[in-house]
Amino acid sequence: RAPRPAGGLRRRPPLRAFSRDSLPPETVYIIDGTGLLFQSHFSRENQALQALGGMKHPEDEDTELGALHVMAMNFARLARDVRPTYVAAAFDVGKCTHRTAAFPDYKQNRDDPPSDLVKQFPLAPRVLQSLGCPTFSLDGFEADDVMATLSKWAQQRYLNVVHVSVDKDMHQLVKPGIHILNPRTGVLMGEAEVEEKWGVPPSALTDFGALMGDSSDNIPGVKGVGIKTAARLLQEYGSLEGIYERISEVPNSSIRSAKRVAEQLREARGDVFMYRELITLNEACELEELEHISTQELRFTGVPEGGEDFLAELGLWEPLDLMRESFKRAAHVSLTSGQRRGGPHGPPPPPRLDVPADE
Repeated sequence: RAPRPAGGLRRRPPLRAFSRDSLPPETVYIIDGTGLLFQSHFSRENQALQALGGMKHPEDEDTELGALHVMAMNFARLARDVRPTYVAAAFDVGKCTHRTAAFPDYKQNRDDPPSDLVKQFPLAPRVLQSLGCPTFSLDGFEADDVMATLSKWAQQRYLNVVHVSVDKDMHQLVKPGIHILNPRTGVLMGEAEVEEKWGVPPSALTDFGALMGDSSDNIPGVKGVGIKTAARLLQEYGSLEGIYERISEVPNSSIRSAKRVAEQLREARGDVFMYRELITLNEACELEELEHISTQELRFTGVPEGGEDFLAELGLWEPLDLMRESFKRAAHVSLTSGQRRGGPHGPPPPPRLDVPADE
């Protein structure tokens, strides 16, 4: 085992914008594991850790563990604040996907990830598993596709879904029973919030993205069409199909620079439907694990057998301690509630996340 460092837990307040009381208990939280790892690597917390010399693998001084440490801490905080009934995470597998096969320029504008982060990729799923979070991935598909598939699987089993992600591509999945939780801000978004943000409902976001493109994924979109124009086109014509069926009406519409927009739409006609396919998440990934498990195997019960030993071997003491402390508190709350159940005032309400706490 790696030695336990001196000092106690670093304190961070709970998510204040989110209250789990607004959601039913039968909710599964599906985490973008790859996104969480990247965010953790580039976080201020990891930068501060690196400034102090970093965090090395106990058996391999060339392998940095800072991103894994911060990722584990972020999961432990999420578990503390959300107290999920069910949880799962999804990870990417490699860079070659069905999207790069269809469009070789897909994400080619991105730099390669830092080498010290790449070395942590293989360990990331095991770290979350050791904290009690089942993980899923599939060759040829991105974590977003795996999350979409898990989401559909969960809804078919009457679970509500919260996707824990900062990726705007996930907004297309929002509908009754499916929300998005931003782990940075604690903001929970449903259908109304997504439509307020983009100007179109979640069901129209794949058409919306095809029109305006996505510079982060190197998807060009229609030249000159931005957020406002894409929203106006869909508000007026309903869909890509509707736009092209009535393309002759666009030059005379009230859309700004309507004639130029119509011309650009005609030029992009051969590509824009492909862009929509690239943006659309796959809800039917062939995840073999889902054929053999029940929802109970996603039930969150804390650190599983063997998890503590693995985290201790890597020296990830702080997230382990936070999990222990959180579960002690949860057990105390549960016991107190049980003692009062059936009393003159009934059971106490569950604790809210927007109330200041010790942790």
